[in-house]
Amino acid sequence: MNYHRKLEDKTRLTLNGKRYRVGNPSHPYHDLYKKHGIEAVIEVMGLVEVTPAEDDGQDLEFPWMSTIFGIAIVSLIIGLSVGSQ
Repeated sequence: MNYHRKLEDKTRLTLNGKRYRVGNPSHPYHDLYKKHGIEAVIEVMGLVEVTPAEDDGQDLEFPWMSTIFGIAIVSLIIGLSVGSQ
């Protein structure tokens, strides 16, 4: 997961008037950070919502209406008509 620098800044917490980065052992999520990295901390803190990709079945169908497919069909028809003359 790529994350923006602002998300890393949001992982900083203020405890007893002091501001702690997640790499500081006094940070509540420090152990999680050491074991699983910054991405896990961002997810656990709720800064980024991780949602599974929705499977609507459209990616399984052939893209009949795509621009590239249309261009390929048109060029095939033109190529066949020019080649038959």
